[in-house]
Amino acid sequence: MASEVVAVFARWWDNFQESCDIRLAVGCGCAVAWVLLVAISPVISTASTFIESGVTWRSGLVAGALIAFAAMAILGSRLRVLNIPASPSPTVPFLVAAALLSPTGALLHNSAIGSGSNGSDALTVTAGLLVGCGLAALVAGWAAPFGAVRLRKRVVGTVASVFTGGALYIVIALLPHSIAFALSLALAPASLFFAMLIGRFPDLTVVGEIPVPQEDISEPLHPACPMGPELSLAAVVYGALFALAGHTLPGIEDAWLASTLPGLVNVGVFLASETILTLYMVKHVRRENPRVAYRPATVLVAIGFLFVPFVGATGALLCMAVAFAGFGCFLVYLWIVMGNLSQRWSTPPLPTAAFGFALLFLGIVLGEAVAWILYRSSVAIGYPATVSIVSLFMLVVLAWNMTDGSRYAQETVAMGGIPIGFENGNGQDALENAEAEAGTAGAATPADDAKLHAAAETYGLSPREVEVVALLLRGRSIPYICDELFIAKSTAQTHVRHIYAKMDITGGRQELLDRLETGITTNRPFPSS
Repeated sequence: MASEVVAVFARWWDNFQESCDIRLAVGCGCAVAWVLLVAISPVISTASTFIESGVTWRSGLVAGALIAFAAMAILGSRLRVLNIPASPSPTVPFLVAAALLSPTGALLHNSAIGSGSNGSDALTVTAGLLVGCGLAALVAGWAAPFGAVRLRKRVVGTVASVFTGGALYIVIALLPHSIAFALSLALAPASLFFAMLIGRFPDLTVVGEIPVPQEDISEPLHPACPMGPELSLAAVVYGALFALAGHTLPGIEDAWLASTLPGLVNVGVFLASETILTLYMVKHVRRENPRVAYRPATVLVAIGFLFVPFVGATGALLCMAVAFAGFGCFLVYLWIVMGNLSQRWSTPPLPTAAFGFALLFLGIVLGEAVAWILYRSSVAIGYPATVSIVSLFMLVVLAWNMTDGSRYAQETVAMGGIPIGFENGNGQDALENAEAEAGTAGAATPADDAKLHAAAETYGLSPREVEVVALLLRGRSIPYICDELFIAKSTAQTHVRHIYAKMDITGGRQELLDRLETGITTNRPFPSS
């Protein structure tokens, strides 16, 4: 068992090195850590967003982020400065703004609290607005590189950034407050530093990799709602549920906000869930699939809200940590899918990402309003049970709405990719449909299967080598084979060399194709099909 786990991690690390720029993982990870610190940690502030407590620093943060994201989404296609195409390099001007606004807002808030502010005056709210705008600038700055790569690298880069950000959060949160606060202020500038390294020394492996989208006749080329109604509603609902989760037990909310424990538990459970999903994806799915992140999100959030009315404060902490893991899984899925959609519609990544996050923060605002209304209402079953029922109802509506939502996770043929579905045993049908849509030939036939089976017996090909030969037979490239079989480029090349050696191929791929097509060999007879 131990050796198997080591082998899985070794394979993942091999693919990570070839699929993700470490500078991107660390730079974007710094941004993730900053978002976690301002959202669920007392390091920056212990203020609540609960309307019953008045307008606070975190209220200003939500308002600032919503305004900034909405402005970028609306003006993104109209202003040249926001109409930034997908690029392997992050958008440095936005990250410069984030490096200035985020620490300034945090310092301003800390100064206001130190001077005896009650946490709800104009200065504190202004500080929150600055941090919210800085948070939006961070997201905008990192949107371009994630929209410039194929699905495989986008998934690996996103997961690597999440793990890096989570680890940074845990380390900072465990330090004394003064040191943790100082390190927190350095996160946005550090993110800018790594982005500038990428811009100064670009990763040549991704140059020229940006897919060129083609028209999809089944849907309009430039939809008014780039995310579609289903995914848009999902972003709003998850935002509202995130706000409701934070106000499940208002009586002890202030104590939770003043302690580092809830945030550490939340991030710990989230990273544990991401670890399990990553191992599952590597071992069973064998390719990067954003639906692996999407599928458990609703289940985790539902479990968290379901048990809240039946447990005490300690149990509620664990329930909300499980729900937070579900929110995190959805955000991972959403970030990946927004890159897919940007490529699909041939639109700049920034307006698409801004649109998605604007909906998410709109949902947070609506969730705050719902929590306040429920808190003010006199319900016989009590406030926690009411929040649980309302949240579960929203999840039911979401599940019904997103029955076809997994299609957003697909890297379509028009994007230069292949459809997802091979892990369910429907890969052959999916590939044949994709080839038919793209107008390409080469779908596997029963005769091809027979030839592959005969070649495997004659030349002693392993099951994996047969899979590689099958893809070569359809004219697939080495990068395509890497994505399809979830293997590194060096591994795919090694398989090809072994195949050539076993079959005594000296003339390259064409000789292999001729051998399989005609059954002619140089040394050994090829069994007829």
